[in-house]
Amino acid sequence: MKNWILLDSQSSTTIFCNPNYVTNIWTIPESLPGLVVCTNGGSFEVRQRADLPDFGTIWFDPNSITNIFSHTEMSDKYHITYNNREKGHGDVFKVHTPTKIVTFESLGNNLYVHKPTQTQSTTTSSEGSSTLLLRFKKISTSTLLDNLSKPNEPGIYTMLLVLPPLRILRLLSG
Repeated sequence: MKNWILLDSQSSTTIFCNPNYVTNIWTIPESLPGLVVCTNGGSFEVRQRADLPDFGTIWFDPNSITNIFSHTEMSDKYHITYNNREKGHGDVFKVHTPTKIVTFESLGNNLYVHKPTQTQSTTTSSEGSSTLLLRFKKISTSTLLDNLSKPNEPGIYTMLLVLPPLRILRLLSG
């Protein structure tokens, strides 16, 4: 799930965990407040920020289970359309950027995912900065369950089944 990107209508902030998708990761000074993420599974503080090309400064936590775009923050930057009968794709959100249309497809469990491939995760824009190139694949429920039931990620499967509307990040350790 660390390679997935979710578009989440219930998240109030964007937070990523995959360092390959961001640049310029830094720790904020102790004198400044961090981000406190509160979920039914507990709360934790995030003390790192990063730059996400074509998006801006975001929160970063390598211990989070996946990368999440806040739908609200995304819609502040780009036009988003929704189609629950997209030919060949089914239930999708499309983010219209100046250079491409990024599709978030439904997993069938109220999660909308973009799953970039390793070989196509970054490219270079005309300005010379790294730009996230988003490519999507439809993920089956069985693939989701396979990814969630890995021994090194205990508890994720339960959290997603119990808390699908929240879909908020949770630390795997502690």
